[in-house]
Amino acid sequence: MLPAKVSDRRRILLLVFEQAEQSRELARLLANIAMVRAVHVSELEKLNPIPAVAIVCDFDLRSGKSFRAVQAELARPFHRDVPRLVVTEKNRSLGVVEAGALGITDSITRPFDDELILGWFRSRFVSGFERDISELGPSLKSGLQLAHAAVARMFEGVAAGAALTAEDVAAQEEPTIEAIRAASLRGWLDAVRLHHSQSYRHCLAVTGVAVAFAQQLGMNLADQRRIARAAIVHDVGKAQIPLAILEKPGRLSEDEAALVREHPVLGHATLAQASGEFSDETLDAVLHHHEMLDGSGYPHGLSGGDVSDMARIVGLADIFTALIEDRPYKPAMPRPRAYETMEAMGAKLDRDLLRAFRPVALYN
Repeated sequence: MLPAKVSDRRRILLLVFEQAEQSRELARLLANIAMVRAVHVSELEKLNPIPAVAIVCDFDLRSGKSFRAVQAELARPFHRDVPRLVVTEKNRSLGVVEAGALGITDSITRPFDDELILGWFRSRFVSGFERDISELGPSLKSGLQLAHAAVARMFEGVAAGAALTAEDVAAQEEPTIEAIRAASLRGWLDAVRLHHSQSYRHCLAVTGVAVAFAQQLGMNLADQRRIARAAIVHDVGKAQIPLAILEKPGRLSEDEAALVREHPVLGHATLAQASGEFSDETLDAVLHHHEMLDGSGYPHGLSGGDVSDMARIVGLADIFTALIEDRPYKPAMPRPRAYETMEAMGAKLDRDLLRAFRPVALYN
């Protein structure tokens, strides 16, 4: 049923199910939170140890045989202190005896509130990224920790209605620049892939790609900082998109895609409200990083010289990152193929910049 190959480089959610069709929706929903390993209750006794960060139980609690099988599994030593959630039906609460016997820490109610479920997991796992990168070299770890803090402030703070300031993102600029210089873009991207959230991974990866490109272009430190700042906030508008859409494990509907396409305008408005905290250059990059030189981009259909240099650089980094990312509905492209795909975009991209980007795409 549904799941996914186990990897030590990704968080694993153990989903214990009884009816495959009934649990399919939940497994798909959780697929963008972490790697989902779904196991039927009848297979638990054959299960090898799984380093799960949470266990979700979706079975009929009134079924004595299934209940005992799950209880035995959760009693195994390697599940000690792991959060356990149980799926309950609407209008049926979890009994005290059942909760105590299984060590349940929370429940999920069917029919599912996607936003609530995704928010529950993301809020609990957001700090886990720092544990995952704890053994990296000091420069790379420091850069990633501070960049991650900036992205967390953006997605969690802005989503909650808090203002984002330049100070919130400035602390990551020089550490990110040094991390890319010391560990290379490849090292940065390898570490970023450890993050459970697609939205976080994307912002961190775009920032790394953009900074590596700035270094390839020979920009001085001040200009590299400008690039790092624009890149880290380029998707700030997505903080206002419902989480269930933003991290949907599958292709978006037309209405959902249209809403996501509003994120440049939403992001520009968010930063513009910060009373001059962010430069016009940064605001322009946030608003126009999806514009194409041939006028086919959005939100304003700009073309040629109307697309600023900063928007071109951040946009190029954004496209490359999207191509090399693993998504639930598509595998990641190898970096050479991603570059070839960008070459095939013709007049949409700045050809001179794309040629200069080649060493970053293929070798950095």
